[in-house]
Amino acid sequence: TGIEAADCICNNTVQAAGIGGTWKTWISDSTTNAIDRIADVSPWYLVDGNTKVFNNKANLTTTPIVPINTDENGDLISSGFVWTRTKIGGTADICNCNNWNSNNFQSTIGNASSSNSSWTDNSDCNVFTINRCDNTYHIYCIEQ
Repeated sequence: TGIEAADCICNNTVQAAGIGGTWKTWISDSTTNAIDRIADVSPWYLVDGNTKVFNNKANLTTTPIVPINTDENGDLISSGFVWTRTKIGGTADICNCNNWNSNNFQSTIGNASSSNSSWTDNSDCNVFTINRCDNTYHIYCIEQ
């Protein structure tokens, strides 16, 4: 549970895909903003190594150059929802799945098919059932 578990998922997943490196999840909780977790070791690319997504850390607070719509194997993802709990700007939203420790709440999700602000904040976290914490969605992993 929590942000540390999300980081473990990122690192285990990329290692299994043979990518290597150290990764952090683009995710917030009640005491941590996603943007504060990411070191500026930019630029960042999709796993193909050629498609630039963000120029630098400041760009992470805006919108991606292209949608982040591929998985760790470079395959297009079929479901575009991504757990973030993060507003545009990289700061924490109020809805947080009880700091990623419970399925009985809702949280902010992003849309991996988007290259606008909805990449990290797709909807009002209190309105839609798609934001229920018991749903299975992707997470964004950013190499450090």
